[in-house]
Amino acid sequence: MDTEERIKPEDKFASVDGMKLRYIEEGSGPSVLFLHGASLGSSADVFLRNLGPFAKAGFRAVAFDLPGFGLSDIPAKQSVPQQRNSIPKFIDAAGLGKTALIAHSRSGGFAVQLALEDPSRY
Repeated sequence: MDTEERIKPEDKFASVDGMKLRYIEEGSGPSVLFLHGASLGSSADVFLRNLGPFAKAGFRAVAFDLPGFGLSDIPAKQSVPQQRNSIPKFIDAAGLGKTALIAHSRSGGFAVQLALEDPSRY
């Protein structure tokens, strides 16, 4: 199926700290979580073209909207640490288990910090 003909995955939501965080996913198998950057308008949708190939390769490919982005709720007090800390909470809420992180832009720093803090988890 051509990329232009692909059907967008269904929007799903996980509850984290009382907020609804939107995510999309394809496939099954070991989890891979795609983390978007912080530019205006950024969301899980930037990874739509990546989910299918990873799913076909045998992975559960997941991308989510960080709090305050895309269709996720906006926290009352949004901060960079709050966004970073939402990642492991989202992983737990979505039942991803041990997860590989693929990150873009500012989320690259989040991924490195999280992996260094708890390498057994990522």
